[in-house]
Amino acid sequence: LAGAWVVFAGDSAVRHAFAALLRLLSPGEDLEVVVGHRDFEYVLGCNTRASFFWRPYAANVTSLLQQLGAEEGRRPDSLLAGVGLWHVLHVGDSRDYAEGVGRLAEAARAPPWARLPLTWATVTA
Repeated sequence: LAGAWVVFAGDSAVRHAFAALLRLLSPGEDLEVVVGHRDFEYVLGCNTRASFFWRPYAANVTSLLQQLGAEEGRRPDSLLAGVGLWHVLHVGDSRDYAEGVGRLAEAARAPPWARLPLTWATVTA
């Protein structure tokens, strides 16, 4: 991961995975991350850029991909995304959720993201 830009986008479950990566790559450092619904970014000692984007709905992650794809310059080297908890809690429509995840999958398969290593994280009961 040295020199890489790793992006995590999603809800609190993804934020906790982000925090676990920070603890793994920066043992002994006091990095405050698992607090609040906001974005975080760190450059770690191994010159790894680690970003968390609070995007709790599939449409939010889709918009993030579109935003990052439209920007000039470097793109992330990998993306871990996961949504669902907020949709279940605040919307509750499984068909709407499935459609949103479908649009996200389409965006992730389109240029410039087609070659990006994408990991999808989901929480099950």
